[in-house]
Amino acid sequence: ETPQAEAPAPTVEIQPKKTAIVGFTMSNREAPWGNPDWQIWVLNNLWKMCPPSWHRLYDLHDLKTITSDEDHLAYLRGEERQSLTGEKVRLGNRPLYCFKPQPEWPTAVQFPRDEIVEQLGTYYTNSVSWIVSHALLEMVEAADEFTKVKLAELATVCEDKGYHEMVEPGLRAALQREYLAQCELHLYGIDMSTEGEYSAQRPSVEFHLGIASGMGVRIHVPTQSDLLKVVGLYGSEEDNALYAKCVERERELLEKG
Repeated sequence: ETPQAEAPAPTVEIQPKKTAIVGFTMSNREAPWGNPDWQIWVLNNLWKMCPPSWHRLYDLHDLKTITSDEDHLAYLRGEERQSLTGEKVRLGNRPLYCFKPQPEWPTAVQFPRDEIVEQLGTYYTNSVSWIVSHALLEMVEAADEFTKVKLAELATVCEDKGYHEMVEPGLRAALQREYLAQCELHLYGIDMSTEGEYSAQRPSVEFHLGIASGMGVRIHVPTQSDLLKVVGLYGSEEDNALYAKCVERERELLEKG
């Protein structure tokens, strides 16, 4: 009887998390609306003015602020409302993340504030920073799960169990990095302008985006956003377009006398 070949061991595929956090400014048009590879998370009452193909709603204001908008409050209760384009819309079964879920908000979920603070500190001056950290927390959890399954798979094909135990810490770290390097975190419609209230909030968002980048997560913000932008590279102003423009303008003025 011809021996049958053994079936190959199952391979765990990387299914990276791709999360787009979407706010109110014009660059929100660039978000991956309708793309099944992406999770789209929107803020506050953006449901009134964006395509319906989003997955989570975050309202991290205090209760007084949330309840001051009766139309928004009715939407959170699950009632049908009218968007600014005239469409009838509902929250449906999509989760609402908030600090204080209320019984009349059927899909409300407790935002994991304490867990995030324990893992990523207390530098939060706005909703976007909190949501960025929530995305990172879920990416790390997914990386841990991927790593756990992959290590178990490798253990079944490794004959030298002692060797496997010896190299497991390094393998674990490498697998986590491999997973996170495939994850993406994009911000759209969140400009954090250098003027007004948002300029004071911007450093907190950039701090947590820096954590994401350090973890290996791919970061993207639109060109028109002020996030992660500088006028020029410190100590290398000659390479900066604005600097070159100013030098040229100064030369023209001097020539005109």
